Amino acid sequence: QGEKAPQRPWEGAEGLEWEVPSPAPFHTFETPPKLDESATRVIG
Repeated sequence: QGEKAPQRPWEGAEGLEWEVPSPAPFHTFETPPKLDESATRVIG
């Protein structure tokens, strides 16, 4: 069954899905976020 997951496995997550509150609002971002070169991580 593998190793037991840590208490907060999302700590250190950097994807856009972790930048919005839950539940997500109708308009996810007031202004578009700045992304790194790979367009997968928020910067700044």
